[in-house]
Amino acid sequence: MATLPMALLATVSPIKDVALLKAVGSTPSPSEATSHLDRAQTAQTQIAQAEPTEEISPVPDGRYLYGEDPVPNRIGTAYMVFEVRHNRAVGAFYMPRSSFDCFYGRVSPHHLQVTVVNSYDRTAYEYAVVRDDSAIATTAEVAVAPEFEGFYRIDALSDRDRDILNTCATEFPRGFQGSVR
Repeated sequence: MATLPMALLATVSPIKDVALLKAVGSTPSPSEATSHLDRAQTAQTQIAQAEPTEEISPVPDGRYLYGEDPVPNRIGTAYMVFEVRHNRAVGAFYMPRSSFDCFYGRVSPHHLQVTVVNSYDRTAYEYAVVRDDSAIATTAEVAVAPEFEGFYRIDALSDRDRDILNTCATEFPRGFQGSVR
């Protein structure tokens, strides 16, 4: 069975009018019309009962660094560094010469959706960074390095960035698997 694009699912409805069937070049018998109607109603029920799934734009596995400024290690500037494995992310928000807060979560088509753990009191809170890259509809799975609203991508990670990542990955190893608690 072919999968319908999500945009078309909203338009799927059973054909209730035999005249409509005739208009599209088919002249069904009453039993054929009833059979078409039954199949359409069954398909609509199956679609309505199916759990919605969000198709995730593939993000290449790897390590990423972003800053509010394109210059790395600038005092007073916030940065986020994270590692992606199968659209799961573990990383941290930090400012140079300051502490950092680890996070874990996922990269979705529209956000980096994470749980941030405060490094001082260990409280956790949800946070999302809006993706700023534009996805183009395609049947091929093309991995795209994400871009984020308000952040510049920085290509080179420093030793400190790698140390922060290693600390967070050690603290939240199951963050790459989806459930940490």
